[in-house]
Amino acid sequence: FYSKGDSIDYRQGNDENYTLKNGEGYFKDNKENSYIYFTGETVNFIKNKNEQTTYKINKGFFNQKKFNFDSEDKILTEFYSKGDSIKYSQLKDKTYILRNGDGYYKDYGDNSYLYFNGETVTFTEDSNKKTTYKINKGYFDQKKYSNTNFENIISEFYSKGDGITLVKYNNNNTFNCKNGFGYLYDSNENNNVIFSGNTINYIEKGETKISGNAHIYDLIGKTYVKGDELIYYDDKKIITSNKQFFIRQFDDNFNYSNQDILKGIKPEFEKDFLNLPSDNFKFIVNDISALKGKMNTEDGSSILEKKINIIDYQNLIMINSDYATYSGKDEQTYKAEKNLTIYQYNSIDNIRNNKQLESIIQSDKVIVYKKDNLAYFEGEPKIKNFKENFYIQSDLLEAHLDTKVYVFKDNIKLLVNTSENKELENQIYILGQYAVYDSEKKIITFSGPSILYQKNIELYVLEIFVDFNQKTINFKGIKDSKIKSIKF
Repeated sequence: FYSKGDSIDYRQGNDENYTLKNGEGYFKDNKENSYIYFTGETVNFIKNKNEQTTYKINKGFFNQKKFNFDSEDKILTEFYSKGDSIKYSQLKDKTYILRNGDGYYKDYGDNSYLYFNGETVTFTEDSNKKTTYKINKGYFDQKKYSNTNFENIISEFYSKGDGITLVKYNNNNTFNCKNGFGYLYDSNENNNVIFSGNTINYIEKGETKISGNAHIYDLIGKTYVKGDELIYYDDKKIITSNKQFFIRQFDDNFNYSNQDILKGIKPEFEKDFLNLPSDNFKFIVNDISALKGKMNTEDGSSILEKKINIIDYQNLIMINSDYATYSGKDEQTYKAEKNLTIYQYNSIDNIRNNKQLESIIQSDKVIVYKKDNLAYFEGEPKIKNFKENFYIQSDLLEAHLDTKVYVFKDNIKLLVNTSENKELENQIYILGQYAVYDSEKKIITFSGPSILYQKNIELYVLEIFVDFNQKTINFKGIKDSKIKSIKF
């Protein structure tokens, strides 16, 4: 035991008591092969008859190193802290309290580093090597490196908040944070996410539960999730929720930097991912909301339930249903059913602001193949077109989303010039078995035997062309191949 300072007071009775003013010193334990270095305006050291040692340091630092028994050149672990006040006691258990300071713990055996900072930091280690950190208004940053030089990071977990509790035992970490945010990175698991919430509970390589104003962004999958309660499984990259949540998926060209979070700056999730500049709208692939569901943040595969809303910005459609699945980015297949309604728009601005709706499609079920720009509807799909003012339904519908061509099959019913006034004289009904609507050309073509109704006239025809540009219906009779026309 060595010390040097302005004044030293050392007394020994039942207890060994030492007080240092404006000085420094160290304690070397050859039995434990450890060093403790200290400095401070005031350092108080007490060792009682039970061999419990206590250090109390005012405005100074505390540095404990444990060495390999074969060589003091090889450090096994290192614990350092500096602050307004430090209290450290050791018997079978270790207890440490820091006020308004910071510090770190390095383990050279598993190449890990834990940095901490806070108004109050409490650290305990029991005889079973179970360690607990409690941090008030501060943060911690836990890193694991690929080598003892502490250069290449292979995993990192960072968090800052009003209250943090971290428990480490048998290579398992559990974590709780109040009113905080954080960052998770794992190169082996290909994980890289940021998060925030009122309450955060984390189990390493397991479950992260975020409650109250929860936000998660996956930097690799480029997926943002917001909700009242989110559960994230970092080993599987899956988010689940039993409460209302919102998902925004970006394409590969969307860029976001997380450097500010490592400087202790909380991410502005609403600004960074929701209230985007108009130039960044082109990077949004989908917006999804539901009351219940789960999703893989890496490939986007998901299962959604109850009050689902999906906005597909590439195909300019909005899907509402009570059940939906998405195969992920590789296959890019949507399936939706139960209370299904699809809204079609002609621009990103219109679909974002829900204005100038072009048409509504309703059916029992739809399958959308985004890669092929195809959608198949089953269960008497119905379309109400507001732009051209018509209504059509059939047993089956095939939609080509890129060319905006719609193929209707079996039991087709078309009503031209739809109106709430059922007595409107120029309403026209057409019944058929096969029809194609080209929305760019604004023409519906019926092929095969069909029936055309106008007023009290019923015509059996072989082919019908409904031209919304010219407001004309051209048709061929079954017996007479001459083309005839009527206006509507």
